[in-house]
Amino acid sequence: MFQKSSIIILNLILISTLLCNTGVYGGTASSNMLSTGKSDTEADTSGDEVSLIMVGDVLMHDRVISSGLKEDGTYDYSHLFEHVKEETEKADIAIVNQETILGGEELRYTGYPSFNSPFEVGDAEAGAGFDVILQGTNHALDRSAAGIERCLGFWDTAHPGIYVLGIHDSAEDQDELCILECKGIRIAILNYTYGTNGIQMPKGKGYLVDYLSEKKVREDMARAEREADITIVCPHWGTEYSLKVSSEQKKWTGIFMDCGADLVIGTHPHVIEPMETLKDATGREMPVYYSLGNFVNATSGRGDGVMNRMVGGMRTKKLLTQALTELLQKKQVNEITVKELTDLADMNRGTFYMYYRDIFDMLEKIEDELFQKLDVIAQTHEHGDPTQQVKPILLDLFHFIEENQEMCRVLLSPNGDMNFLHRLYEAIRERSLEIWKDQMGSLGEKEFDYRYSFVIFGCAGMIRAWVNRNCQETDMQ
Repeated sequence: MFQKSSIIILNLILISTLLCNTGVYGGTASSNMLSTGKSDTEADTSGDEVSLIMVGDVLMHDRVISSGLKEDGTYDYSHLFEHVKEETEKADIAIVNQETILGGEELRYTGYPSFNSPFEVGDAEAGAGFDVILQGTNHALDRSAAGIERCLGFWDTAHPGIYVLGIHDSAEDQDELCILECKGIRIAILNYTYGTNGIQMPKGKGYLVDYLSEKKVREDMARAEREADITIVCPHWGTEYSLKVSSEQKKWTGIFMDCGADLVIGTHPHVIEPMETLKDATGREMPVYYSLGNFVNATSGRGDGVMNRMVGGMRTKKLLTQALTELLQKKQVNEITVKELTDLADMNRGTFYMYYRDIFDMLEKIEDELFQKLDVIAQTHEHGDPTQQVKPILLDLFHFIEENQEMCRVLLSPNGDMNFLHRLYEAIRERSLEIWKDQMGSLGEKEFDYRYSFVIFGCAGMIRAWVNRNCQETDMQ
C-alpha cells in the first residue's frame, strides 16, 4: 500500500491544481478499473505521484449554447477550454463538473432554469483532455430519464475511455465503483448531489442519480477504502451564491472524514468558497475545497455578488500571482498593498482574503508551492549512489527555474526575497552533501561547505543573469 501523503500533487495552480473561468459574452466561461489513457508525452510519469486538476461548474446558459453555433449549423465548444487545455492535457487526471445534462438536439436545447445541452460540449471536454466528467448535479433530471440515458449513450459511444460519474442507466452500472489506475496507484472518485431541484426519479429507476444518502456514501466509501489507495469525493452541495460554508456541508465533511476520504472537492454554489485542511485524532489530514465556483457561465443577473459567479479558483490565483509578479518588478514587497494588487488583477479585496492574510502571506505561499515542486525533483536523486554526480541535480534545478522563470526572476531581483535564495541553497545542499561523502569521504563537511558555497553562489549569479535574459539558452547550455 502506498503512503497516501506522498501520492498526489494537486495542481489547481496548485488545485490549489485544482480551476479556471472562461468568458462567454459577458459570462465565464464489481469495481470498474479505468486507465487515464494519456500518453507519456501528455502526463508526467515520474515517481509514484499523480497530478490532478479539476475545474468547476460548466453551466450552459443560452448565450453559452449560442457561442458554439457555426455558420454551417453545427456546434463547436473548443473555445471554452482553449486557455486551460495545456494544463488539463498535462495533468494525469483532469476532472470537470458538467453541471448540465448533455441530452442532444432531440430533447431541445435550453438554458436556465431547466437545462439541456449539445453533445458537442462533451466533445470539447474530451478534446481538452478531461478524464472524468461529474454529472451528479441538481440539474441531472432536467430532462428526466431520457436526458440521462441519451447523455450516457453519447459518452459511451463517442468517448468510451472517459468516465462519467453521478448518473447511471442501470442498477448494475450504479453498483460499479469508479477506480482509476494511474502509475500503479488506484484512485477512487465518488460524485453525489444533494438533490435534483425537486424532480423525482421515475418509478422503477431509482438508480439514475447518486444522491447524498449517508447509507450509500458510507457503503461506497468502505469499498473505496478496501479497493483503492486514494479516495476523492466530489459532492454537489451547499448554498448557491453563498461565500460561506453551510452547516449541511460541515455535516457531510465530518462523514467523509470519518469514512477515510483523502480529498474533498465541492461544486454547486457557483462561487468560490473557503478551503481548509481537517485533521483527525490520528493526525491524518483531509483537504476540503468547499466550492470551486463557475468555470463557464453567462449569467444575466445584476447587482451585488454577481462578479463572484464569474471567477473560478485557478484563474483567481493565477491573476493574483501575475499581478504580484508585475508589482515586484517595480517595488519592494513591503510597499505593495492589497488594494493595488487586487486593482491590477481586476478583482475585489474580499476574493484576495479568501486565499491569503496579506501580501507577505501570499508571497510565502507562492514560495512554498515552488519548493514543493523542487522537493519532488530533489527526491529523484537518491542518496548513497556513488555513480551520481552533482551536475544532474544542478541541471534539474535550472530546468525548474526555467519552468518558473517569471516568479524566479522577481524573487531573485533586488525587490525580491533573499530568503528564497537561502531556501534554494538549502534545498540541494543535503543531496549534494550525500554525494560528496560517497565520493570524497576523506574530506569533511566543513570542506564541503566551503566548496559548496563557492559553487552555489557563483551559480546564483549565473541564474540571475540567465532569467534576466529570459532563459534564452537551454538549461543544458
